[in-house]
Amino acid sequence: MAPTSSRKRPRPDVDDSSSGGEEVEVVTASANLRRDSGQEPAHRKKRRSSAGPASSNDDSDYDSEEEARQDKEDEMRAAQLVAAKFRSERPNLPAENGIVKEVTMRNFMCHANLSMKLGPLINFIIGHNGSGKSAVLTALTLCLGGKATSTNRGQSLKSFIKEGAEQCSLRVHIKNEGFNAFKHDVFGDTIIVERHFSRSGTSGFKIRNAADKIISTKRADLDDINDAFGLQMDNPMTVLTQDQARSFLNHSTAIDKYKLFYCGTQLSQLDKDYQLTAETLDQAHGKLDLSSGDVQEARRILQAAEAKVRQANQQRTLDAKIKEYENQIAWVQVQGQEDALEALRNQVAEHDSEMEQQNAVIEDATEKFDQAHLAASGASTDLETLQTELQPRLDEESELKEKCKEKIQKRQESKKEERKMDTSIKGVQAGIAEYENKIAIEEQKLRDANGGENAQLVADLHEAEKDLQEANAALEEHQRGKSPLEEQSKKARDAAEATKQPLHTKIEEARAAENVITQLQNSAGTPFSAYGLQMGRLLDAIKRDRGFKTTPVGPIGYHVRLLKPEWCSILNKSFGGILNNFIVTNRDDQRRLQGLMRTHNCQQTILIGNSQPLDTSRGEPEPGVLTWLRALRIDEPLVRNQLIINSGIEQTVLIEKRENAHNYMYGGRRPSNVKQCFCMATGDKSRGHRFGFASGGDQTISPIQAWKDKSRMQLDKEDEIKLAQNNLDNANRAFRDAEARDQEAEAHAQECFQALEQHKRDFRRLNVQQQQAERNRNRCKDKLEQATPQTGELEIYREHLQKGRDELDNLENQMACNNDAQDALIEEEAGVKEELKKLGLEIKEAQTKITKAEAKKKALDAQRQDALLEKNGAIERQNHFKEQRSKLEAEIKDQEAQVETYTSQATEVCGLRIAVPPGATFQGLLKKHERAQKDKAQYEQQAGGSIEELNQAVLEAKVDLKAKRFTRECLQQTHKTLRQSLDMRQVRFEKFKRFISARARQYFTYLLSERKFRGTLQINHKHKVMDIHVEPDITKASSDGRQTKTLSGGEKSFSTICLLLSLWEAMGSPMRCLDEFDVFMDNVNRDISMRMMISAARRSVSRQFVLISPQSLGAAISAGQDDVRIIKMTDPERGQTTLEFGAA
Repeated sequence: MAPTSSRKRPRPDVDDSSSGGEEVEVVTASANLRRDSGQEPAHRKKRRSSAGPASSNDDSDYDSEEEARQDKEDEMRAAQLVAAKFRSERPNLPAENGIVKEVTMRNFMCHANLSMKLGPLINFIIGHNGSGKSAVLTALTLCLGGKATSTNRGQSLKSFIKEGAEQCSLRVHIKNEGFNAFKHDVFGDTIIVERHFSRSGTSGFKIRNAADKIISTKRADLDDINDAFGLQMDNPMTVLTQDQARSFLNHSTAIDKYKLFYCGTQLSQLDKDYQLTAETLDQAHGKLDLSSGDVQEARRILQAAEAKVRQANQQRTLDAKIKEYENQIAWVQVQGQEDALEALRNQVAEHDSEMEQQNAVIEDATEKFDQAHLAASGASTDLETLQTELQPRLDEESELKEKCKEKIQKRQESKKEERKMDTSIKGVQAGIAEYENKIAIEEQKLRDANGGENAQLVADLHEAEKDLQEANAALEEHQRGKSPLEEQSKKARDAAEATKQPLHTKIEEARAAENVITQLQNSAGTPFSAYGLQMGRLLDAIKRDRGFKTTPVGPIGYHVRLLKPEWCSILNKSFGGILNNFIVTNRDDQRRLQGLMRTHNCQQTILIGNSQPLDTSRGEPEPGVLTWLRALRIDEPLVRNQLIINSGIEQTVLIEKRENAHNYMYGGRRPSNVKQCFCMATGDKSRGHRFGFASGGDQTISPIQAWKDKSRMQLDKEDEIKLAQNNLDNANRAFRDAEARDQEAEAHAQECFQALEQHKRDFRRLNVQQQQAERNRNRCKDKLEQATPQTGELEIYREHLQKGRDELDNLENQMACNNDAQDALIEEEAGVKEELKKLGLEIKEAQTKITKAEAKKKALDAQRQDALLEKNGAIERQNHFKEQRSKLEAEIKDQEAQVETYTSQATEVCGLRIAVPPGATFQGLLKKHERAQKDKAQYEQQAGGSIEELNQAVLEAKVDLKAKRFTRECLQQTHKTLRQSLDMRQVRFEKFKRFISARARQYFTYLLSERKFRGTLQINHKHKVMDIHVEPDITKASSDGRQTKTLSGGEKSFSTICLLLSLWEAMGSPMRCLDEFDVFMDNVNRDISMRMMISAARRSVSRQFVLISPQSLGAAISAGQDDVRIIKMTDPERGQTTLEFGAA
């Protein structure tokens, strides 16, 4: 598709052909590249190498040898064209249109009113700095629609208005002659473009004809004029402003040069055009998809018309079709019932499979529970044993602690008393010494006075005092033996009292046994008397309640009959509380029974079980061994299952003698299918022992206490009486043993009491002797006083002395007794502490074992509970499967009857069975039948058109469908053709870009050779860079050239001018403007550059050049040349030209 309208004329980019007569085609088309504009297509992704000594290609590698060959051919062709252009003698004639003839500026920048006429070919505008040369190019750009920012002179139009003015106007006269003139009939030979703007922000265009008449004020019309003439005023290569020229000549990078090249050659515009074209094709493709709806609608109309024709043809067979539908409806219902029956049978098969799997789960859960139950029972027994063994030690420890405390207290009191007595002894001894001294003095005085007459009386008195001291000592010695006798008597009495309670307990047990016998003999009590007073009322309430789905079973013991009465006590004890439990088959009954239990205050455990008997034939010991299960007769499967699950009665062996039981369990290999063994205690069949295995396989032995109450299991009356009598005999025997122990303890207590009484009698006798000795001492003392009445003071001394001695003897005796008591207390205390220490270690060890046993029991109980829940859950799920299967079997029977009924009815309707179409349903067939009935009724009421008319409608629908299909195919083909055309244009765009690059390189090389330079122009479209390498010294054959940064100012400017001319040659704009291109050149380079630019401008036939320089043109250019016009600007107006400086 052509990117330009009919008003726009194509302008050839290449004016010359090669001298060899080969014409080169340059395509000026738009492109839509789906990639980066600098990236080459897939078939040209590798960089090209140099095609000649003075050229450099875009990329370094090639995808194929063909590309390398093509690139080389492009270089050769470009070299031929450039050489032919340089040799060409074509005259440089002015163009017939698109030439700027005059520029007028009012109040613009520094110009108040300036009108400048330009030549059709080469124009040089010269003048001093500030004369307004650059304002000409700026006016051209703005007046022809350029943006203010593109001029690098201001950011808005207001900044271009002359200082002091409010408005500004610009006028440009454009030549419009010849065959390709733009709307010549409207505008004439000249198009005048006027642009005006003010400081208030208003702006507008006026487009006038040659008669200065306004034709249009629209910006779009100005754009059409620019497009028609190819005026590209926003193109930086078309109008290279002063700042851009300086930057391009000195500071431009490889990327900046490439941007100027890509925009100036309009390659970027082609790329954008191709992108727009591709987007338009994509949108067209989406709209093309919408056209398929028209085809579908035409197809639907055709199908409807054909359906009408078929309906018309089917009218004749509609009755047969209705009958066929009726028969199919009859038998499809039979088929549906048969499918439902088959589905029920499949569900039964699935339930059977699930029940088989569940049986395996139940067996596994049962085995896990049995192991957990056995381990938990063993742990419980071990814990009870350890606790039983610990209790006596704890009691003994308490007694020892109390005794030790008592000993310590007594010893402390004795020590305190000792200190008091020691102080008293010292005081008494001091008093005795004092009185002895006084008595000796007085006696000496008496002897001196009487001559020894009273010596005998004094001797008698001394003898009497000696006898009194001996009597006191004997009495005190006897008194010290009183405390041990009292303590011994107290202990004996306590021991006698301790035997009273066990004796009373045995008496009560014997009486209870007698009462049991009496009740049994008199047939007193109910069958449930062993379960408590409330059990009977609870059972009556259960019988009255009609809300149970299944009547609860219980208590469990009521349904168990003991076949071996001798095991009654042991088994009743081992069953624990399970014989009091109840069993239900579902949770609703469980909740209902719990409510009754709360009402009648008879709380018991309620188990949920299954009445299906458990098969234990493969899990029992050999037949000849008596087991717990074989010793019972159970009349209820629910009870049997729960006792097997919870107590493991099928794997518990009963052996009377302990030795036999021990040998059976531990004498050799572990018995098969045996968890534990019960045996009777020696001499007492009501008690026993349990032999088992712990979870780790260790042996466990625990005691089984006697059962004291009535049997909860059922027994024959004679056997129960016999067992009760046996219990009574055992109780009487235990009573006699307890009575014997009590009598023995009482006798020992009496002996201790008699010894204490004898000690009291001896005390009284010794006390009499002491009193007699004291009276004798007093009699001797009286005689001495009568014989010597003047010796009263001596007697007083003697009395005090005697009292002191008596007190000293008493204190010393007390001190000795106290010391002996302390020694005894210390020894006793040490013994008690030693015993307490040993006992503490034993208790600590026992408590550690108990702690471990409790933790083990807790863990095992938890495992047992989890296993029980898992087992009960598995059994409950199995029961659920069985209930569901029973329901399904009932549904199958009902469904079979339903199938027979439907079959019979279908036979009455149709007779023989017919085949039903696959996938047909009752509702579907019924709808078809109803639809056929309606069609029949409709056809009966109206014909709906003739068959010919219906066939004609079908024909017209087919023609319409064919036409729409053809239209869609044409659109598809057009879209495909346009897509192929776009792809071809993209390929040509790549060729065009490649050829322009090659041509620019060759032209750059030829321009450098004007001054005997050698260089390369490197253009990389992939990386979007363009750079030059120049070697001023052409004699260096091996040199690749130097970067422009390393060149001198003149060499750099010359090289850049060569590059600019090369790029101008590659672009197609009819006007080329350059501002201050020679500011950095010396005279030599400037002269050469000027000559070269003029030559290049003359080779660019019919192109208009506007070149601005602040310097004179020199000898290279003369104003007399026909194609050159030199315009000299007047000097700028200065407010002051001389600066005044004061004298120093």
